[in-house]
Amino acid sequence: MKFVNQLDYPHLPYVTRTKLEGAEQEHGKTTTISTSGCGLCSAVMVADRLLPNCHFELEDALALSYDTEANHQLGTDYRIFAPAFAEKLGLTYEGTSDPD
Repeated sequence: MKFVNQLDYPHLPYVTRTKLEGAEQEHGKTTTISTSGCGLCSAVMVADRLLPNCHFELEDALALSYDTEANHQLGTDYRIFAPAFAEKLGLTYEGTSDPD
């Protein structure tokens, strides 16, 4: 079982497209996987558990986030990333706000 801890990646940049109100520059220019990559790390672990032979790595999650422009707010917008992730891995995705 793969375990990916975002805190192990302070050296890996993850540029998010966020302009914080009143900020001099975009917040995302200084973000890393360690500060903003929890969703990407989670996706890698989900892929490993659901499809252990797919070899979806952190670099793949990072590229998918950039390709789909899910890299905004203070990390990854799951409403954009999750459907693309599911499609890439051949999974079915259904979003819900219903806790049941």
